[in-house]
Amino acid sequence: MPSKTFLVSGIALASSWVPAISHPGTGLSLTMVIWGLAFVAIVVPTLFDRHRQPRFQRGTQNQFFAHVGVLLLLAILAIISSATSSEPYRALRVVSASLIGVCCLGTLPFCCRSVRETHQLIFTFVVIAMFHAVCITLLMIASFDETATWVRNLQFIPGRFHLAFKHPNQTGIAFTASIPIATGIVLSREGFTSRARICCGVAMVMMLLGIIATGSKTNILLSIFTVVGMGVLAVARESNRQRFVMKAILAPVAISVFVLVAMIVVKTLNPQAYQMTQNFLSVDDVGSQSWDTRVALWKVSIQTGLGSPWTGVGAGSYVTLMDQTYSQSHNLLIDYFRGLGVPGLLGIVLLMVLVLWQGFSTAYSDDIAALEYDPALRTGVAISAAAYLMANMTSDSMGPTTAAFLFIPVGLCFAFRVTPYAYWQERA
Repeated sequence: MPSKTFLVSGIALASSWVPAISHPGTGLSLTMVIWGLAFVAIVVPTLFDRHRQPRFQRGTQNQFFAHVGVLLLLAILAIISSATSSEPYRALRVVSASLIGVCCLGTLPFCCRSVRETHQLIFTFVVIAMFHAVCITLLMIASFDETATWVRNLQFIPGRFHLAFKHPNQTGIAFTASIPIATGIVLSREGFTSRARICCGVAMVMMLLGIIATGSKTNILLSIFTVVGMGVLAVARESNRQRFVMKAILAPVAISVFVLVAMIVVKTLNPQAYQMTQNFLSVDDVGSQSWDTRVALWKVSIQTGLGSPWTGVGAGSYVTLMDQTYSQSHNLLIDYFRGLGVPGLLGIVLLMVLVLWQGFSTAYSDDIAALEYDPALRTGVAISAAAYLMANMTSDSMGPTTAAFLFIPVGLCFAFRVTPYAYWQERA
């Protein structure tokens, strides 16, 4: 029977896939509310009970408070910037993303009281992602029928679906961040049953199809590179010499076949996305309008930020390019520089460094807590956070709609570094 803590955290994970912006443009979302309630339900009751608090390994506690401190600093800067901004309510975009981060980081280490519960929670997250991938893939297949007019109302533009997210790119980012976790389970040798690994293999395929349905060329390429990178790391970490040689021989063949099949599937199921991806890779002027728009948007955003380098023009403020308004700069670093100035830029850079350091230090950690988890799983969670950051270099800029998909893997990394309760209770 699942514990109440597990059920609450599972609901919070599910809410990440249904952001449901309650007031367009403000950054308020169902995700933030649910994660906030989960934080109150799980973390607050343990604050005054030292025996129920997680015990981190080797200075991990300092890293945890560093993450939380930077997020709160960014939220405070956003609130201050709203005083001089022409659109003060837009500061909630940054505040909401930061609060979601604090709630994710606080909730996950507290709710993962055992290795088994952590494995179950991660598997639940992958199953939820698979469900959404199946839904969006079925919509894409239904769109092949030209008489199905109802499908057109569910498309952002022809050939691009987004489900509960505001934009297909955001849906693509969610799948891109989830695929490495599913891949990590598939490659794990311990902690998961064969059925769980097969289920996650199916989930990985369905999420790749889901990204194709979004038509996001950035996420299509990034997801393929992510799976390939996970395979390469799995070969590199093989300790058995014979297995290493065998995998080193088979890996290039498997990777080549995977990339070829992936692009054939993209071309078959979403020709528009395939054409956009092909143009992007060939730097074809005919299909590079999206890229040219982003570059122009970055230039305008940088110039705007240089006009107020120390205070910025206001967190979350709109950007105008050729009489068209954009909600963000489509680049995480540039957007925070434009909105919060140099302090915001330094803050987001520090947060990125902390996230990457925590992720990959956990993946290659040899402390007693981390060793309870398979290296492939830890690596998959670390790459999940890195993939999210890479995707936000050209899209979304860590908005409140997708912020949970960065802080869920980071929160899991902290959960991996919690000393098992049985271990420290024996030594109490």
